[in-house]
Amino acid sequence: MCMEKANKDLYQSACDAIGRGDVVNALALLTQVIAAQNDYAEARLLRGQILMKIGDANGAKQDAEWLMEHHPQLLAGITGDFTAKGKEHVTKKNVSNLNPFGV
Repeated sequence: MCMEKANKDLYQSACDAIGRGDVVNALALLTQVIAAQNDYAEARLLRGQILMKIGDANGAKQDAEWLMEHHPQLLAGITGDFTAKGKEHVTKKNVSNLNPFGV
């Protein structure tokens, strides 16, 4: 029970990070949640949505496939354009912002 509370706190911290525009930290927190509790479907859904927005279609696809297999009801209301075409530069830019030397 303690682990679930800790994961809910991490999930909420990720949501707070998104609210501040801190996508990199949000992704790290969501990945921590998923590593600790593999079946935390809401964390996978949110991480997948963020990954699509930053152009990481492969990462988003992995979360979507897991959700389709284990919690398809969470994907029932999702509609829209699910291509990340033209967004490749976003991931590189986000990573480059972390490293001022561009390495």
